[in-house]
Amino acid sequence: MNSIINIKRFIILGIVLTLFSACELDNFDGPDSGLYGRILDEETGELVPQDIINGTLIEIWEDGYDPVTPQRLEVKNDGTYKDTRLFANTYSVIPVNTNFHNNATIGIDTARVTISGQTEFDLKVTPYVRIVDFDLTQSGTKVVARFKLEQPIDSVYLAEGDVDKTAVIIDEVSLFVHFDPNVGREMSLGKTTESIGAIIEAGVNDEYRLDFDTSKDTDFVNGGKIYMRVGAIAEMPQARTNYGPTIELDF
Repeated sequence: MNSIINIKRFIILGIVLTLFSACELDNFDGPDSGLYGRILDEETGELVPQDIINGTLIEIWEDGYDPVTPQRLEVKNDGTYKDTRLFANTYSVIPVNTNFHNNATIGIDTARVTISGQTEFDLKVTPYVRIVDFDLTQSGTKVVARFKLEQPIDSVYLAEGDVDKTAVIIDEVSLFVHFDPNVGREMSLGKTTESIGAIIEAGVNDEYRLDFDTSKDTDFVNGGKIYMRVGAIAEMPQARTNYGPTIELDF
């Protein structure tokens, strides 16, 4: 009988010790810092809008670990990003899948950022193409978007040691339409597209017009609040779309 009682005591003691150990592990401090910022056009100082789905990502590599797996911060539709739950440390910050020139084209240095508390860090970049002089008019169910394209850099060295530059071709321009304000290439119910396949030259092929008629699209025949955005995409490896402003209209 006593042996049974002793066994029970050992079992209970083991359970208590296990629970105590678990509590000790749970008492480690959680992440108390964060990183936030903006992607800014280096020349204009304006935000560089993105796709909320499959858009530009900010990779952060934390010091002190080998191997280390990068964390990826998604950039919002307006070109801002934020992660409030990171550990204080020094990180390497690298943008990937971008709609601006990066290490693959003009050799942007990897940023080294010491994160302590909520830390602000803006990336100043050169977009593949800009949508400028944008104007949108509505008449009944029809919308006309007029705008110009501006290309900050027409050619680049794609790899270290290259002696010949490669032209940055702008593939196409589109007017994207959706009921969601995050409208874009990855989130559109309707669109009008024009192929370009050229380097943008001021005064030669920089003016465009795209029309959209909601009465001719089954997703929009009932009307309502609709969001539109013009985007242009470059023929660069893994390039993402460059955008103009998001416009809200009622039909």
